[in-house]
Amino acid sequence: MKKITSLSVVQDNHIIDTRSITKVLQTLIEQANSICFISAFLTSSILEVFKETDFEKNISLYIRCRPSDCIGGSCDLNVLKQLISKGVSCFIDYKLHAKIYIFDSKDAVIGSSNLTANGLGFSHYPNFELNYSCQLSTSDLSQIDNYLAQCVQVNIDDIEKMQTELALINTTSLNNIPDEWETVDLKPKEELLGLFIEDFPKSNPFDLSKYSEKDIIHDQTMFGKTPSDKTKFKQSNVFKFIHRFISVQESKSASFGAITAYLHNHILDDFSPYRREVKIFLQNFTSYLEFYENEIIKVKRPNYSQVFFLE
Repeated sequence: MKKITSLSVVQDNHIIDTRSITKVLQTLIEQANSICFISAFLTSSILEVFKETDFEKNISLYIRCRPSDCIGGSCDLNVLKQLISKGVSCFIDYKLHAKIYIFDSKDAVIGSSNLTANGLGFSHYPNFELNYSCQLSTSDLSQIDNYLAQCVQVNIDDIEKMQTELALINTTSLNNIPDEWETVDLKPKEELLGLFIEDFPKSNPFDLSKYSEKDIIHDQTMFGKTPSDKTKFKQSNVFKFIHRFISVQESKSASFGAITAYLHNHILDDFSPYRREVKIFLQNFTSYLEFYENEIIKVKRPNYSQVFFLE
């Protein structure tokens, strides 16, 4: 995957409807050297957007591609195979629902248009779509990179396994259609490039009276409300990021100071917080470890200093 890192100015920010989305995309493709398409759904209409010479460029594609998408006709495995054979790097994430098309890691079209006949205006009665052309900020690009790093790349062999599995699925009952492929492992990779301030806990779950309603709602939404929500906490970005840092240490442990420094150096917001603020975030994280009686990351306090270690 090519990281999205550079910027340039989009001179004409504007709304793009279904009638003009394909023409806009084709113009931007012609001018760009690298293209990143993110779309939940994908059909043969994407082949009408590109010229054959466009496939000489650096193109990456991110789609959802659940078995139900393929059965319902919103994702075409044959098209995916064609694109891979033409040199397109293709990635899958079952949760993907975004529609954003990025050119030279700077200009973007964001909106509701999937890479389908209805989304691109090729069908007789296309959807009514609205999209917006814009320039992405450094923080925007970092956030997108952070997400894309977790998607799983597929090859032609993977697609052929999916096609074989698809032919065996009983489509007479919706209850028999799986949400995931059994023959291809597409579990999200835990390769976060960094964290955003909004990824951190803003409160201490043992004493919520000291915090604003906004911070409490933020934390309860991201990390849960009661000890029974521990799975939600373990699936959070901050938990996965800290766990990965500790796991690569030879001792499988790290001091409070070492984790603070690591977090501070990997915050992706345009304006990074002071280190003392990061310390408060980490203290709140420690409180959540205790709140959930977490069995994966433990904390001990030798000589009054905190050390995090893996159980």
